[in-house]
Amino acid sequence: MILVLGGTHETTEVCTLLNQLGLEHVLSVTTDFGAKLYGHLSTECLITRFEPDTLEAYITQNEIGLIIDATHPHASVVKAMASSVAHKMNLPYILYQRAVDLEIDLKMAMPTFESMAQAIAHVRSYSDEKTHILITGIKHIREWKAAFDVNQLYFRIMPSLESLKICLDEKIPAGNIVAIKAPCSIAFNQTLFKDFEIDYFVFKNSGAGSAFKQNIDSLEGTDVIPICIQPVVSKTSESCGDLNALKSKLESLKLF
Repeated sequence: MILVLGGTHETTEVCTLLNQLGLEHVLSVTTDFGAKLYGHLSTECLITRFEPDTLEAYITQNEIGLIIDATHPHASVVKAMASSVAHKMNLPYILYQRAVDLEIDLKMAMPTFESMAQAIAHVRSYSDEKTHILITGIKHIREWKAAFDVNQLYFRIMPSLESLKICLDEKIPAGNIVAIKAPCSIAFNQTLFKDFEIDYFVFKNSGAGSAFKQNIDSLEGTDVIPICIQPVVSKTSESCGDLNALKSKLESLKLF
């Protein structure tokens, strides 16, 4: 049995290929929203957040023979954990990752950062109590709250109950939450900039197929300062970025 760690649009590519090859697989996602988007593509869909011990146990109990990692480009902790567990258990591991251009060629000056902590420190050093910040995603909501007054922060999140609950549990004002599936249109983003009087727009370079291009294009003609978080891109013998390469790796493992 193959375990696919998914939740991104690469999930569709990977699961579709496995289905075409007649290879049974379990898809693991972290939210109900992910299951609704991709669950129908797999033999079985599992909603969980693996830790090393639970991943090891699942592999043993379900006779997993291969892990295909199609998690988000910025999910570095999950990728490292999955790779470590696979190596420990002498299990084949394939990292299927989208193309991400780290050399961003833009007409505007755009600071880029290797971590959200660096980005927060930068914005903090150039802001005051009147600064308004629009942040995509909720993973680092507590770090932003620790550095700024909550009324300065606006979050553009995925329209899932899980994401909304996290915002409300962290006492983000309801008027500072925008729940919509990305990518958003340029006009929509610019409306948020105007209505919320945004000074900084924080987003991630998540590569091809993500909201990255729309986020960049939304900045044109505005005074909003972009804050871009770069991913850690792995280039090893375990990684591949297209279906032909993935198929070749599966064939080398004699799975079909």
